[in-house]
Amino acid sequence: MRELPADQPVLTETEGGPSPWEQALHGEILRRSASRASRALARYVEERLIEAFAPHPPRLAHRWIPAEEHFARLTALRWALAADPEALWLARGLVADLGLPLRKTVMDRPRLRGVLSGAHRDPKAARAYAIHRDTWYSNPEAQVNLWLALGDVPAEESFGFFTEAFHQAVPNASAGFDLDEWDRLGGWQAPHPQKAYPCATATPPGAPQRFACRDGEQLLFSAHQLHGSLGHDSGRARFSLELRLVHLPDLPRFEGRRALDNRSRGSTLPTLLNAERLDPHGGDPGAKSSSTVSNQLPEAGPVPETDED
Repeated sequence: MRELPADQPVLTETEGGPSPWEQALHGEILRRSASRASRALARYVEERLIEAFAPHPPRLAHRWIPAEEHFARLTALRWALAADPEALWLARGLVADLGLPLRKTVMDRPRLRGVLSGAHRDPKAARAYAIHRDTWYSNPEAQVNLWLALGDVPAEESFGFFTEAFHQAVPNASAGFDLDEWDRLGGWQAPHPQKAYPCATATPPGAPQRFACRDGEQLLFSAHQLHGSLGHDSGRARFSLELRLVHLPDLPRFEGRRALDNRSRGSTLPTLLNAERLDPHGGDPGAKSSSTVSNQLPEAGPVPETDED
């Protein structure tokens, strides 16, 4: 994991090497220092968490609130944040803070994530711990994920990266994922028993790499990076916020290239928002206007056997 100062623009080449953005696209995991913009977004979401779980502290609320009610409160807050203009505006500020040109960058709406202590032992939560690449969910190959720590996150509460798999095919169930069907069943952050969750179907190579982040720090990593939530028993809930970002000039290098083991169907690219206008980016150079881009692998080349959900 490489450290990235908050004042270093991500597109600027480093001394004797590629830019941090390019490093992330090709497998590096970057931990970026907290900045004014990241702290502002983290504070805003923290206030919403306090409201949602009142009168209990958000990270301890699961000790007093029944599981179904806790889930309902968290789900309602996820949807509210996704539709919140202030949250989107603060997320846009964080994109600008990275040094990305807003006119040439597309982003999704901020996604809140909550992982409860001990939840990995609940069979109903098993899908939340699936090891996956975001590209298996029809995310663009040129996408970089930004993960924002809400509060201090010790290593034992973090998720894990399987970095040895970045250049290796992994048996998986991505062939069962169709974005149109996913959207029909409610889309992101809407649980549904018929949804196909593409995940690794064999043990990934190497041990998971965990990390620690302070409040407002961010991780930047490729959507192709194999990762997943890991169980923890800290007694606290861990909250984070996620953004998906694509720098449009990267598309020609990645578009049409399906990495290693991705059999998903569809593309989330047309649904992303232009970071300058905060509207769908369909008219921008390099962007596809259709949501039915195929992610099927070419006929040639070795492909591991996969199971379908």
